[in-house]
Amino acid sequence: MQTVQRPQDHGAVGEPSLATEAGNVSTGAGGEQRQQDQLHVIASSFRETFRTAEQLATSFMREAITRGIYQPGERLPQESIAAILGISRIPVRAGLRQLEEEGLITISPHRGATVTTLVADEIAEIYELRTVLECLLLELCIPRLIDADISRLRSIVERLEAAPSETDTLEQRLSFYEELYAIAARPRTLKLVMRLRGEVDRYLLARRVVEDAAGHFALLEAIEQRDTRAAKRWMRHHLAKVSQRLQIAVRDFDGEAAGEPADVAGVLRLKLRQR
Repeated sequence: MQTVQRPQDHGAVGEPSLATEAGNVSTGAGGEQRQQDQLHVIASSFRETFRTAEQLATSFMREAITRGIYQPGERLPQESIAAILGISRIPVRAGLRQLEEEGLITISPHRGATVTTLVADEIAEIYELRTVLECLLLELCIPRLIDADISRLRSIVERLEAAPSETDTLEQRLSFYEELYAIAARPRTLKLVMRLRGEVDRYLLARRVVEDAAGHFALLEAIEQRDTRAAKRWMRHHLAKVSQRLQIAVRDFDGEAAGEPADVAGVLRLKLRQR
């Protein structure tokens, strides 16, 4: 088994992440070079972090997908990934199987491993599941909060509001919810929620759907007041709004990709909501 040194253990949810400006990677030589540069940055940050080459490969590919460096429908080249990480293809293949189980990629005999694409109905289902699970976690964690928890959460929300890029915003938002939901002491539920978030967060970046960072102060206020009902009401409204925006963006993108006329009214509605 190939091994790499690591200073400390990381769980599946708490693996390190690096905010890299991803967005849509353009095609052509320039786009390919930018993609390679972004991948090397992630590899450099991960290389000394994990004990086994399989853990390294899995986390590297997961991060690249989540950050939108590998786009929905794009093939993951095993040889290139192995070369970037300085490992053989065997741990890369093992990592791909893990990502397939997580729903992030699809493996087919002819195309190999490609980033999973989601249609609007699948996005709606993911947000429906998230609404149920995240409201449950709010119900469980709010009565357990202490003042030190509130202070940490406020600091994260302040960084979230001041984040300079969409990828920075995404990272701070994930940090906020992971910190908050961990207080519920339901690790399996937390892991499932973070997995569902990972499936759609890459689409938020790829389709440039922006969440309102400042809106999280309203949630924080409800949490500070230990008002579980208001927090759950905010969460249901927030997730429904983001789900609708993302479904519109995906439908418009899929329509354009198929050569069909885009839903111009839908695009305008999306743009207006993002302002």
